[in-house]
Amino acid sequence: MSIICEQVAGDKNISGNDENNDSVELTYIVCNSNDLEEGKQAVLAKAPSSYLDCPLSSVSVDRIEGSNVIYFRVNYKHDYLGVGGFSSKEATVSFDMSASSAVIKRAYAQAKYGTDAPDPGLAIGWNGKNGDQLEIAGVSVPVCTIRKKYSLLVDKSDLTVAWERLHAGAFGRVNAAAFGDYKPGEVLFLGCSYGGLNSRSGKVIVEYNMAIAFNEYNREMGRDKAGKMIKIDKTGWAYIWEIVKSDAEQKGKTPKLYIDGLYVANVYKTCNFKIFGLDRMVK
Repeated sequence: MSIICEQVAGDKNISGNDENNDSVELTYIVCNSNDLEEGKQAVLAKAPSSYLDCPLSSVSVDRIEGSNVIYFRVNYKHDYLGVGGFSSKEATVSFDMSASSAVIKRAYAQAKYGTDAPDPGLAIGWNGKNGDQLEIAGVSVPVCTIRKKYSLLVDKSDLTVAWERLHAGAFGRVNAAAFGDYKPGEVLFLGCSYGGLNSRSGKVIVEYNMAIAFNEYNREMGRDKAGKMIKIDKTGWAYIWEIVKSDAEQKGKTPKLYIDGLYVANVYKTCNFKIFGLDRMVK
């Protein structure tokens, strides 16, 4: 005689405002079997992997009545604190601000000393030569590097190959629209990762890695050949490069460096970061 497994009751146990204890219990009856393990497997095959947004937590024997009749209690519990110790509704975020280095070739201001000292036009480390022999060494200075990591609980069933393709396509792109309080162009997606048991049920923590560079407005870059100050606006991850020249050396004239051309290049494509599902937690 084949085993019969049916749900016979359900009970919501919601403990006030303490969401960490939110749970739902379903009761199943198994007939035509006195083997507890066999009955449990029948219940697992019948019961859903999640119920009312609660993942399956445990299956236990409720009671045994008569011959070949077993009641099982299936518990569904919000995994707010069970994975990584945080709420799936709020998730977590970490912030790191550290120093990296960058070579700058132009000072904000500098004074020159010496009789008839040439004017380097704010360039740092100019070798004093012109034309093809002109070189500007620059100087290495510390710059701010900001990294943020967002951790989010995600249903394993959502982590498909299509999900992987979507995130791979967003790698190395900057936000096309506002991302929380960050303006378009300030956030660079550096990839994501997760790990867990190789099953299709339950949840895992997906960690999203972002780098932050703030947009700049009306930034002074130096003077052109006519002596006019060049000012630019740039997004955080735009790249600046320039062509610097100097007047030809002439008797009785001091050479002077100037910006012959300055360029702001967008080297990263953009992406709408709403695809990550982080909207509710990004600030």
